[in-house]
Amino acid sequence: MKIRYRKRSSTVQELMVFLDNVPPGATLLFEQIEQSTGITMDESGREKLRKALCCLERPYQPIHGRGIELLGVQNGLEIVHGKMNVVHKSIANAKRIHRLVDDQVGPALKPHERRSLGIVATALTAMELAGQEMRQKIKSNQGVPLLPGYKTPHVSQPQTVVVRGD
Repeated sequence: MKIRYRKRSSTVQELMVFLDNVPPGATLLFEQIEQSTGITMDESGREKLRKALCCLERPYQPIHGRGIELLGVQNGLEIVHGKMNVVHKSIANAKRIHRLVDDQVGPALKPHERRSLGIVATALTAMELAGQEMRQKIKSNQGVPLLPGYKTPHVSQPQTVVVRGD
């Protein structure tokens, strides 16, 4: 187990010891974790589990309402793609909020605040375009699905992929 200088609750430390002995790629159901550790996997217990995973730097993929699947060869790309999708949605949400701020209070802002709002818009657009470019590269160059369940068509010649902004 990695040694951290910050103090952790005894529950998080116990989960860290438990998780340190679990092999990469393992699937853990919440019931199994409860039986092995005696820690109830309610909302508080799941939050402590996430904290323990973060402390150990063990990426995982959630199994909705049932458990987690730890990083392994079989799911590494899916975990990264899932995180990319979260970032994509966050940028889209930030752009939406920016538009609302600009529409509703933009005219009342001071000139330096309007410039700051413009700079934020430029940064958000740059992040969005970089993300779209990365999605295109992943889809077209490697034939790796961007999201779980996405089927890349088999094509014998190069294919242009159009990415739809969600």
